[in-house]
Amino acid sequence: MASDDVHFSTTDREGCIRTGNNALLQVSGYSLDELVGQPQGVLNHPSMPGAIFELLRERISDGRPAVGYVQNRAKDGSDYWTFVAITSLSEGYLSIGLLPRSHYAATARKLYVELRTVEQDARDAGGDPAAVAKLGADRIGGRLQRFGFDSYDRFMAEALPTEITARSVIARPESDPLPQGPLGEVLGSALALDGQLSAPVDHLDGYRDLSLSIASCSVSMMIASHQIARAVGAVRGGATRVAGDTSALRSIADSMKAPAEVVLNELQRLGLELDALRAQVSELRVRIALARLNSEVMIDFVREVLGGKSSLSAFAAVPVLCEALHESVAEMAVATVEVNDKLLLVGDGTTRAAQRLEQFRDFMAQWRTLAIRRGKSGELGRELDTIDRQLESCRGQLAELRRVESRCRSEVVPVDVEALAGPLTRMGEASRPFLIARD
Repeated sequence: MASDDVHFSTTDREGCIRTGNNALLQVSGYSLDELVGQPQGVLNHPSMPGAIFELLRERISDGRPAVGYVQNRAKDGSDYWTFVAITSLSEGYLSIGLLPRSHYAATARKLYVELRTVEQDARDAGGDPAAVAKLGADRIGGRLQRFGFDSYDRFMAEALPTEITARSVIARPESDPLPQGPLGEVLGSALALDGQLSAPVDHLDGYRDLSLSIASCSVSMMIASHQIARAVGAVRGGATRVAGDTSALRSIADSMKAPAEVVLNELQRLGLELDALRAQVSELRVRIALARLNSEVMIDFVREVLGGKSSLSAFAAVPVLCEALHESVAEMAVATVEVNDKLLLVGDGTTRAAQRLEQFRDFMAQWRTLAIRRGKSGELGRELDTIDRQLESCRGQLAELRRVESRCRSEVVPVDVEALAGPLTRMGEASRPFLIARD
């Protein structure tokens, strides 16, 4: 696949091709008449692991978008790679393909080599195609761990935004004056939407960095919980050993139990909130990428139609693309609002956790100071070493909590739902003639 043009096909519920754009015909070498009515699989290379198609089918059957790297075979027998995104429509499916540009394409190729071996062994053992594909799909998670992913979903949730970000360096053609009529209105609305999507797309890398910070903080809070429990044990044990000499150490140790439980609860709660936020940020990145992809394919296709590169039968795709773009933008808007709410919630959670951790640190510092003043440094040397390490850890953990709190609040990106709704409404109204013509 040598072109940066986005290609697409639409299929019915059985996966038979209904239509496609000129970019699809160029890359595949088929005419539209040759493709219409054929199963989508006519484009796939026979060496593709069945596991990938099994995973794609699972996701679209659940109403979820499905994305992946696919090796296809053109009519002349040559092969080409495409990154494909499949979404469910009211009357079938939309499959959008683009030239892979990120390093994840190489990861996919390595993965597929391993999956082909697994599936070939299963076939040699007498497995039927469905069982072989299912086996390969079950093995993907383990194979991807070597590349830093614990599941296919995690891999694709990272690959899709990365591919869209990589496309942002492609120079887009200058817009000609918009023509009169429904197609011009559709194109104008799509261009308006695309302009509003630029800011979220530019923020994809920022969301990725936020996700990494969240993951790091979540691990740190888990470690902090273990360290706090160990420090409390050391303090209480040390206070018990010297209780005959000073009751003050035991008193402070007893007083430390309550704030320790509070900070542990706060850290555990924060850890859960961080994990939930990371998942939501990951989903938002996918939704932003899909919205941009649907916007791009709509703009390119309408320009293709206006340029006379598509047959009349391809006009039926206009309302289909409008539906897909409407759904993807609406889902992105909902996901953005949910993430904004969660960012503020986690920001408050990190503030509470930092306050509780500081209170606990103060108790430890008091106990340490008193032990030294009472001349117990020798007897409590081991416990004081534990306290010193914990105090040092607290400094780093508090700094990380404050960084994450600041980052969460700064990453709240306002979304103007009404501004998005306007072009979507105009686009839907303008596409009605094509819907009537299709019917």
